[in-house]
Amino acid sequence: MPSDTEVFSEVLDTASDELDLIDLPAELDAWVSSALGLWREPGVATDPAGDDTAFVEWLAGRAEPAARTILEVIAGFGLDTAGPRAQSHVVERSPAPEPSGAWELRSGDTDETVIVLGFAHGPDEHVLLIDIAPSGVLADVQVSTDFDPLVSVLASQIELVELGCEAAAARVAAAFAARVAEPGEHPNDSLLANLTLLRARLAGLGHGTLEPTWSIDPPMPVLDDEADRSSLAVLRSALGSARDEVCPPGAEVAIGRAAALVRWTDGSGRPVRELDALASLEWADWLGAVLGTIRAGVGTSLSGAMLVDFVNGCPEITTAIPGRDRPWFEWAFAVVIESWVDVGILDTDRRLTETGAWVLPRALAAAWGGDFDA
Repeated sequence: MPSDTEVFSEVLDTASDELDLIDLPAELDAWVSSALGLWREPGVATDPAGDDTAFVEWLAGRAEPAARTILEVIAGFGLDTAGPRAQSHVVERSPAPEPSGAWELRSGDTDETVIVLGFAHGPDEHVLLIDIAPSGVLADVQVSTDFDPLVSVLASQIELVELGCEAAAARVAAAFAARVAEPGEHPNDSLLANLTLLRARLAGLGHGTLEPTWSIDPPMPVLDDEADRSSLAVLRSALGSARDEVCPPGAEVAIGRAAALVRWTDGSGRPVRELDALASLEWADWLGAVLGTIRAGVGTSLSGAMLVDFVNGCPEITTAIPGRDRPWFEWAFAVVIESWVDVGILDTDRRLTETGAWVLPRALAAAWGGDFDA
């Protein structure tokens, strides 16, 4: 699990590259809200508001212009998430946006409620689209800076009922409170990203909100020693000649990192939805994907769809991924592919490297408790 300082540094490094490309205040607010969402993932931080405070204090000691920009945005949020020491570091910011309209989307096709809150920040306007589940619990939050076009499109495609801003904000605040009372399953990515921004906008409309505590533990891979032993035997039999290959320089260090995609003991630091995806991959999925990748050869450019095809076409396994489940498994393997890029198994164009061809079977064997070269 990365340390707080490592996460803070990564956020600031990204900000230094990206914040100059942001033109509108709402885009900046959404970006910072997304950054604060990093440690709101279940299993990452036990006290997200405490990490907010630590982030502010850490930023105050930095010289990068992006650090001051982020501090200004956090100051503009006006939430009670910073302690006395952090408060002394925040800086003044231009006035908060004013509400400019509120609507409800009504459709006979769904029981969900969608509230649209509009805000004006000087000449710029933006909207928050808030999904409320039939149970009355906040389900999702999305942000758009295309105010007039979005409202026009929504009005032309679905019944758009104008509401008073105060009444709409009260309904959203009640849904937020219901989510805090019973957080339930982990939040989706957009809710995490826009959570702080929504809290700030509700605070500006007079509704204080509490920080949700996501109480579930990160998912863990299913352990099956017998399946591991059988899978390892098939792997070694299928790729027997590969055991004579010479280790490329530095490749051994990648084995543990790649094996941790198959078996991990601590899921902290990775988004829970990604862990859900990885945990859903069974031994046959990994075996088919790795055998297919090795057989495709060095230089092959991979995708999630290709790995699903490798699984379904693998002669060593008798099961297949059903068509109805294909989109999920394509996404799960897309998560794997991005992690393989980070490890060096694939290059930045998602092509298998020589190092990757050597690492993959050995990483899979290590995850299953064996030694591929034994």
